[in-house]
This record gives sequence, structure tokens and C-alpha cells, in this order.
Amino acid sequence: YIQLINPSRLEQRFHNLLREHKAEQKLKYQKLEQEETKQKVRDVAKPISSPFKKGNDYGTTLSNTSKSTSKGATTQSTKK
Repeated sequence: YIQLINPSRLEQRFHNLLREHKAEQKLKYQKLEQEETKQKVRDVAKPISSPFKKGNDYGTTLSNTSKSTSKGATTQSTKK
């Protein structure tokens, strides 16, 4: 049983499939992009929204400055 394939019909079908595929890919991409932007917004909002992280940052900077000042104080005390 041999079926004669109409090239123009086949081409039309191929183009339709291709168009569908492109549309699907576009939707997927848009979805991914939306997720990424949401994630970026969350990441940006995190340090502001969470006082815990902010406190930790301040704690480290304060401890670092106190360490450096204490070192300075010790060197000054030894000089005296």
C-alpha cells in the first residue's frame, strides 16, 4: 500500500508544527523569564525584608572595626 504524499500538504503540516513548536518555546521562555524576575525581586528584597541578615552584617562590620581599634589600642599601650 503506497500512499502518494502531496508535498505542499506535507510542507503546510511541517510549517504548522514548526509554528506550534515556536509558540510553545516562546511561552516556556516567557515563563522562565517571569520566574527569573520574580527570583531577582525576591533576592533584592531579602536583605531589606529580613532584619536578621541585616543584623548579622552590622555585627560583622562592628566586630571588625572593634578588632581593628583594639589592635590599635594595644599598640598604643605598648608604646606608652
